[in-house]
Amino acid sequence: PVLNTFRTENTTVFTGAQVVAAPPKQEAKSVLTAAKPFLTGSIAGCFSTCCIQPMDMIKVRIQLNAASGAAASPVGIASKMIAEEGVASLY
Repeated sequence: PVLNTFRTENTTVFTGAQVVAAPPKQEAKSVLTAAKPFLTGSIAGCFSTCCIQPMDMIKVRIQLNAASGAAASPVGIASKMIAEEGVASLY
């Protein structure tokens, strides 16, 4: 008599002391399926760099102003950078 049966995701059946494995399914993987993690990672990296880089530039300017003894707010520094150097100065 079989005491218990257990099925896993890859259809391996365990019954008592006997193990019966079904052959794995052959799936045709396209290039897009294989490249999807790389593409999504690249897009996420580009997006995060575009969002974080301006804040990092403002942080560096705050640190430079603190070293010289001048104090300024992040909003003041950002508006001064954009007015004097243009939007590209944030990158």
